Amino acid sequence: ALVLAASVWLLTVLWMRRRPEVLLVDFKTYRHASVGGDPRNTAGEPVAYDRFLAESRAARHLDGGECFTAKSLQFQEKILRTSSISERSLFPPSIFREEVGQDAVLAERDSLCMRGAREEAECMMFNAVEQLLEAT
Repeated sequence: ALVLAASVWLLTVLWMRRRPEVLLVDFKTYRHASVGGDPRNTAGEPVAYDRFLAESRAARHLDGGECFTAKSLQFQEKILRTSSISERSLFPPSIFREEVGQDAVLAERDSLCMRGAREEAECMMFNAVEQLLEAT
């Protein structure tokens, strides 16, 4: 029994000390076609801070009430200006329309829901994954 326990312990130690396999994996990021990315990457557009904040101010709930209080808008502006989100960052088309507040009341129902989040993810992530799979 002692020999069996010692051999199980030794095999376990040897197995735990083996070198891990190193796998080289390619990666892709979503770069818009306008900044040198794949020509198929056309979703999203860069949005200036002022436009982002104006859209937040115009956002309304279905009952017509404002989505954000003055305090939350100040916090949004602080985070926007101190984070790594630049004015060249891309935002999905579900958030921004041609005019500020164009569909402020309908935005909550149409875009700011799971369907809108899914469309947003499909626009950007699906292309990056597809290009990664093509490269491997």
